[in-house]
Amino acid sequence: IQESAKTTLASMVEAHLTSLVREAACVQRHSKRARYHPTSSSTSGTSGTDGGDQGGVLRRRLAAEDINLALQWRGSEKLYATSIVVPEVDRNKDNRKIDLQAYLKNENQLRAPSELALTSHWLAVDGTQPAIVQNPASLLRKKGLFHRVEDDDDNVAIVGIGAADTELPEQNATAASSKTTSGVSVRQLLPRVLSEELQLYFTRVTLTMERGGATPTTRRQQDAALASLARDAGLNELVPFFVRYVTKQLYSHLNQPEHCRTLVRMARSLLSNPHVHLELHLQELMPVLVTCTVAEKLYTKPSENHWALRYDATETLVQACNMFGDEYVTLKPRVLTVFCEAIDPSKALATQFGGIVAITNFGPKTIDAFLLPFTKSKRHLAVSYWEAWEGALETASLTDIDQRREIQQCQQALLNAVAIYLEHVNPKEQAERIDRDGFVDAFGEKLVPLENGIEGYTTCIV
Repeated sequence: IQESAKTTLASMVEAHLTSLVREAACVQRHSKRARYHPTSSSTSGTSGTDGGDQGGVLRRRLAAEDINLALQWRGSEKLYATSIVVPEVDRNKDNRKIDLQAYLKNENQLRAPSELALTSHWLAVDGTQPAIVQNPASLLRKKGLFHRVEDDDDNVAIVGIGAADTELPEQNATAASSKTTSGVSVRQLLPRVLSEELQLYFTRVTLTMERGGATPTTRRQQDAALASLARDAGLNELVPFFVRYVTKQLYSHLNQPEHCRTLVRMARSLLSNPHVHLELHLQELMPVLVTCTVAEKLYTKPSENHWALRYDATETLVQACNMFGDEYVTLKPRVLTVFCEAIDPSKALATQFGGIVAITNFGPKTIDAFLLPFTKSKRHLAVSYWEAWEGALETASLTDIDQRREIQQCQQALLNAVAIYLEHVNPKEQAERIDRDGFVDAFGEKLVPLENGIEGYTTCIV
């Protein structure tokens, strides 16, 4: 190396070391680290005195931690192997020999501490949680518990969002085995880190939903709670708990239409709130809404109004698809695929009703694509369904009231779909897409109130 390069390099190293030592001294001063060192004269002359100043010196020596913090302050790599504590040398005694192999063996037994770090991963892709290591499958949950919020990864069950933590032994064993296989520990939102106000808010809202709307007072309380969910800000921390509560309650009470309607209204209020973000929880919310729409049996007694539940669940589904359909392009096609399978003639009448209502709420283009296409017999699919239902009504006995009611509900849903299509499509396009003679033969006089114009009721006065 040339002399000029050596001089320049030495000056640069000196400048860097000077600034590093200066910054380390600043760190040491703020950390208030200092050591008291007695002088040699004080140790020999004042060994018999009690208390008082021993004549020592307060020295502020730089420690390895000060240098590492200064380097971290700069954004540089820290120094390693600085945790070795150098023993103080007793000058009055001879230096003892140290077995280097034994020393290194003892040092290797100490594990280096792991540094904290943050990594990014996909929570949801197109509304579906990906099966990656960072998103482990949730454990089986116990059923029939109200206000129960469980930690899937920490295995802590909270009965009541503000209650004490109780550990489940069987869950601990399962979590231990899963943790050893995955090697990754993921901590989700814990209910105990919520503020007391949010815990109280969650408890009040869920209790209001469970009281039902049997009386005017409870009905007003439910309306107030749902209005609060639809407009209040600052509820993002409670969104996972509300979504989990809605899904678990719906799956547990599918045979109670009125309670399910309340829970569906709760989900719709969360969707209507502009301050919360539900796109990361669609994989939990959408399946249960589809179940409430096309499930074969949603009642204990046939006289219960489960048709209104299917209407409400369908409206909530369409609202979610309209909100997040542009962001998740496969959301609408996947939902419509389920509803197209639901209107198959081999399915139950209640399932067909839910599929027809859902397709109807998606608009006239969806009705044209899935309810009005031509079959192999060159007739509209809706006409084939109508004729099959008319034949089932003729063959059904007058005492089978439940079956006749289901057929009539399906016919009414199909008429509503045809009415929406005729209302939003211009006459020219109707003439190109619809077989008018087939419609008139199938629906007869029921088609007259569905027309846009009044040409069927024109009266001439002479």
